[in-house]
Amino acid sequence: MLDIDNFKFVNDTYGHAAGDAVLKAVASDLTGRVRTEDIVARVGGDEFAVIMVGGDAETGTSLAEEMMGHFDSRRVDYEGRQIGCRASIGSQVITGDEKDIDEVLLAVDHAMYGAKELRRSTR
Repeated sequence: MLDIDNFKFVNDTYGHAAGDAVLKAVASDLTGRVRTEDIVARVGGDEFAVIMVGGDAETGTSLAEEMMGHFDSRRVDYEGRQIGCRASIGSQVITGDEKDIDEVLLAVDHAMYGAKELRRSTR
């Protein structure tokens, strides 16, 4: 799960069209970095999910770290302005032992917000 950091600031400062440009750039970057069998979806506001079909914890963690590094330096050009799109990412392996999708989403949400807090404290 990926959450764009400070996305409200982008919308409030540059306008919703700029926010849309950032969302499109993030979606494009994500789909360009996953395997063809993986699924990328926008799940709300400024959050995206990547489902790695047949992936493992190491691969998921590696992708999350790579993508956070990518988005740390990513700038979206919008009407001559360079807008950052830093992101926090959490990952969770689905084992099949989960009761339902809500359990999976809760676990990955906790991982994502843990990453967000860690990134805030190490700026």
